[in-house]
Amino acid sequence: MYGQKIAVIVAILAYGIDALPSANPSTSDEAWKFGTGHKDRRDVADEAWKFGTGHKDRRDVADEAWKFGTGHKDRRDVADEAWKFQTGHKEKRDNADEAWKFGTGHKDKRDVADEAWKFQTGHKEKRDNADEAWKFGTGHKAKRGEADEAWKFGTGHKDKRAEADEAWKFQTGHKEKRENADEAWKFGTGHKDKRGEADEAWKFSTGHKEKRGEADEAWKFHTTA
Repeated sequence: MYGQKIAVIVAILAYGIDALPSANPSTSDEAWKFGTGHKDRRDVADEAWKFGTGHKDRRDVADEAWKFGTGHKDRRDVADEAWKFQTGHKEKRDNADEAWKFGTGHKDKRDVADEAWKFQTGHKEKRDNADEAWKFGTGHKAKRGEADEAWKFGTGHKDKRAEADEAWKFQTGHKEKRENADEAWKFGTGHKDKRGEADEAWKFSTGHKEKRGEADEAWKFHTTA
């Protein structure tokens, strides 16, 4: 009888331990996941991408929200392509306001084939005496005969907040031959931010394989924090 009581007590204790909620480290768990798939047949060929993500993170008074959107409409005969990306971020840390804005436009006529991408972002942040400004720009001109395309983007940002180092790095490469036409985009960014105990890391990647004959297009994006 005594042994049975001990067994019951041990079982109750074990259940109670399993039922306890897991600790939330410094109230700051971050995880983003993005995914999109696109199937494009080049005759009728209407393309539309839509991406969205929201993130709410409270650190003292810090609210963070990211929103991303892009739309692409492509008719392969007259072939107009337009990508638009935007994101807004409002974060209060002491008196720190952050705002990112990104935009790009692309106009592509498949016969004479002029391509131009333009990206820009501005960020003003006051933390003690810390001012931050990012500006990005790139232009690409491709003639569809030989038509090799390569985009490279890079930016680095160093921001001291007590001990907090932040660095963003973006890069992409694109090689496209219009005959059998393989396309690959690669994007990556890393961010290390010490705020109290809060470590943040974002990773983004996408691959695109496109054959102009049957023309299957698929983009995949993911990020882990």
